[in-house]
Amino acid sequence: MKSCLITGATGLIGSNLINKLLNKYELYILTHNNFITLPKEICNINIDLSKEISFASLPAKIDIIIHLAQSVHFYMLQLYY
Repeated sequence: MKSCLITGATGLIGSNLINKLLNKYELYILTHNNFITLPKEICNINIDLSKEISFASLPAKIDIIIHLAQSVHFYMLQLYY
């Protein structure tokens, strides 16, 4: 089975995407909190992308990367422009 790593998986688009990909891919998601409940088939990797990360915490082989994460400050920036 191919593996897929998703950033921003807890957002609106990411959470819907997870439902579509579940049982079709080995799913890894990057989150910056542990406050979510996930199906046991999904591997949650707790990483804050705004800080330096250790690549040792990531899987050795990933076939697909889907990057949906955005800064927590994004909405605030929109208010000023």
